[in-house]
Amino acid sequence: MLSLIPDPEVFPRTYEEWLARASDTMRELSKQGVVVQRVDVDIKALFAWAAEQGRVPDGAARAEYAQHLTGRADDD
Repeated sequence: MLSLIPDPEVFPRTYEEWLARASDTMRELSKQGVVVQRVDVDIKALFAWAAEQGRVPDGAARAEYAQHLTGRADDD
């Protein structure tokens, strides 16, 4: 993944680091009343979606894609 994304410097280096960061973020968002839903992201599908949207798979696009998977992307 790190070799494929345009912003590897912001992405955790290991799965364990990513999981700890994601768990902390989910916990904090839940405390703020945000409904948090875990989604599995297929890397190939993420890149295909980003290409269809004319986007690079950076952090903003990855977050939007995760929302897209939950069906909540249009809730704003």
